[in-house]
Amino acid sequence: MPWRRKAITPNFLPFGENNRTYDPGLVVEVEPVLDISASPIWRDALLTDGGRRDLPPVVREAWHVRRLGTVDPFAIVVRLNPHLLGGRILSRGREQGAIAQTDRSIVIMPELLLMVRGVEVRRAWSLLADEMVGTRQRPRQRVRPSTAPAEHLEALLLLTPDADAARLKGDPT
Repeated sequence: MPWRRKAITPNFLPFGENNRTYDPGLVVEVEPVLDISASPIWRDALLTDGGRRDLPPVVREAWHVRRLGTVDPFAIVVRLNPHLLGGRILSRGREQGAIAQTDRSIVIMPELLLMVRGVEVRRAWSLLADEMVGTRQRPRQRVRPSTAPAEHLEALLLLTPDADAARLKGDPT
């Protein structure tokens, strides 16, 4: 199917040089996705095994998204049918989040999965625009200090060499 242009507006407009907000006039190209599991974005996304198994049956429609002048898509916007997936963790990424019963759209990028509340897919497009211009409101990520004895933390680091030592020790830096 041919790619078509689509204008998208962020939820939170960026500030310009004069400290006033402005509409960045984002335009992307979109193409319907016929089989989401065959998409390269789907294959590269940080989805859990349960997410890969449970999402395709509830996909109502989906679109590949690419920037103007590029060949490869960088995201998929997915509209979901009503589902019973509430509470399941879908993302293996740093910003893990559970899908809620009221989430009816998802934005899938290789490094990020964004769940969108409400039935209007326009909200998913706006959240994607927020991510593109850098105005997406990030969730607070507090580092919880560990109460485990130091020798337990050292043993954990030996078991998981890829783990971030500062995070296990509760150091916020």
